[in-house]
Parts: sequence; structure tokens; C-alpha cells
Amino acid sequence: MEDKIKYFGYGANSDPEMMEAVTGTKLEGTPFVLKGFRFGILRLPELPRNVQRILRQDWDPSFRIYSLLRGTYNDSVHGMLWELTEQQLALVHNWELIGPLSQEFTVYVEGENSNIFGARTVMITDPIARMIVNGESYPPFLNDRERMLSVARRSREVYLKEQERKSLIER
Repeated sequence: MEDKIKYFGYGANSDPEMMEAVTGTKLEGTPFVLKGFRFGILRLPELPRNVQRILRQDWDPSFRIYSLLRGTYNDSVHGMLWELTEQQLALVHNWELIGPLSQEFTVYVEGENSNIFGARTVMITDPIARMIVNGESYPPFLNDRERMLSVARRSREVYLKEQERKSLIER
């Protein structure tokens, strides 16, 4: 049996349907909390130009994303803890990692019974968010839900085709 990797998903990645769109697999998640962090919201024009070029292929200037920001001890962000395979995590990275703007970190999340786990998550490394929001009760989707799901599915399909092409070349 393949080892599973704990991944903390917040924002749209706390939604089971989104994670299915990204990974191609129906997943069971568990609610967890990341303490000491809060949310900022970034609008498309606030992102670096190279990132804007990528996102403008699918989105107009009203596009927004959550930015995970270090906060105080009293701040927290609610999300889901997912157990992923290496392949599923690669698909999440393909979806989440926006060039040099974001990277993967290990964080510690707490569950209902005070269970604490180390989990991987992706966060923006150069937060420039001007709008701060409550990380406890927030809408998972800042953009049109159906469009997000569609773009995530297409992103997965393109990534898998590219991986298959690379595999054939390496043989």
C-alpha cells in the first residue's frame, strides 16, 4: 500500500468537489485548523506580471485568491486535512504552485480531539494582500465555483498528458 501524505487544503482546496477536480479522485477529508495564520485576499492586478500572464489565460481582472499569512496566536484558518498519494500531491502542486510566488511548507494543524499533525500546504511567499478576512468562516470559492472546477479539471488533464509525453520521451 502506498504511503499517504497529509495535505492541508484551505480556500477552494478545502472543498471535496474541488479536490476531486484537481486530483481526479473522490477524497475524504477531515476538518482541521491551522493556528497562528490568517487570510489575505489578492486580486489579479496585485500579483506579479508573470503570474498575471498565466492566470489571464482563464480569468479576468476580477479574479481573486486567498493568501495564507502569518498571524498572531489568536488567528486561525479552518480547512481540510487530506491524505494524498505522491501523484495526487503532484496534481495539487500543478494546480497550486504559481511560479516563484508560492511554495510548499510543512505546517502543524489541529483536529477536533486536539490531534496535531504535520501537513504540507502551499502558501504565497511574498504576501502583499491588502484585504484581510476571517479564516474561521469564509466562502471557499472567491471566483465562480463551476468555472474553478472546470479550469481545475482541464489543468489536471493537461498535466497528465504532459507527464505521459515526458515518460514516452524518457523511454
